[in-house]
Amino acid sequence: MGCLLMLLADGFLMFALKRDFSRLWLVASWLLAIAMVPLARQAGRALLNSWGLWRLPVVVVGSGTGVQDACEALTSESGMGYDVVSVLPLEKIGIRGEQPGSAQSWAALCEEQGARMVVLALSDNDILERGALLAELVRERLPFAVVPPLRGLPILGFEQIYFIGRDIMMLQARNNLAQPLSRIVKLTFDVTVASLLGLLLLPVFALFAIAVKSDGGPVFYRHRRIGRNGRPFDCLKFRTMTPDAERMLEAHLMAHPDAAAEWARSFKLKDDPRVTRIGRFLRATSLDELPQLLNVLRGEMSLVGPRPVTAQELDFYGRDVVLYLETRPGMTGLWQVRGRSNTTYADRVLYDVWYVKNWSLWHDLAILAKTIPVVMRRIGAV
Repeated sequence: MGCLLMLLADGFLMFALKRDFSRLWLVASWLLAIAMVPLARQAGRALLNSWGLWRLPVVVVGSGTGVQDACEALTSESGMGYDVVSVLPLEKIGIRGEQPGSAQSWAALCEEQGARMVVLALSDNDILERGALLAELVRERLPFAVVPPLRGLPILGFEQIYFIGRDIMMLQARNNLAQPLSRIVKLTFDVTVASLLGLLLLPVFALFAIAVKSDGGPVFYRHRRIGRNGRPFDCLKFRTMTPDAERMLEAHLMAHPDAAAEWARSFKLKDDPRVTRIGRFLRATSLDELPQLLNVLRGEMSLVGPRPVTAQELDFYGRDVVLYLETRPGMTGLWQVRGRSNTTYADRVLYDVWYVKNWSLWHDLAILAKTIPVVMRRIGAV
């Protein structure tokens, strides 16, 4: 909304001042503002967080695995500002209005726990059996949130539907990436941004190409990956390994059982002897993936998406492989901003599937914004 208002303000100034500003500048500044909004938000939240001002102490109340899921979710995003100060089992809560002789209120409970908001992580049975307890929370007008059991469903795709006079809400799911318009928007965004980045980074591209070529091997490393609808393609990277990398890997794994086990777990080695000196720098900064801009322009990849994987790795996705194959793999994605190589393979699969189920253009912008500090700090780099 802020970007739209800025665009309208620019148009009004052009009309009011009777001055002819460059249309290219107008469009470029608007696109830059769209990219800068998530960056500015992230920086602002980080600053407030460092001052202790972006914190909301909450008490989590519930039962079963929902409590653990809620706590992990609330603490995984420091930028959201939630601070879990206490976790209480639902069966140990005695609130007035539900249990005879109990005089404690939700407000007193929050004060006792040092919280300003209640987060309820409830099962269907909890809602049926403890209705009076929940009704009392509503009557006290305290801030509260509900974490419903929706594991596996497309959270961001839900539309909330209400029924007047009924205590019921229906969540209607929408698979955004199944909509033709959403695909057109994503493709247009990818091609536009990739073209601009390609032009801006052309001198850097040439410099790295010369450095990689200096040891006599090819500039690019082409690795076969699976794209949308199962189509294979050659994913491009600057070559970061010695020309005889395959032979060296085989010998290294045979001589080092620990390395062989690490390779079997994640298909990566933290101390890979095949990587060249310039290759270590390119990998640590993720600049080895710059040539994938060409893959984006050819329609084989997206700026943001699931990780590019081999045909053998598709087995790890199980029945969710149909979701993975629904979109193009990305240069960056959730796994990139969630720790990169520090994450387990199972977590990476989870992030890929979550991304497809919950895609939005704004989400892509947020991931791109988060990728920059992750790469600069070399988090999870190998």
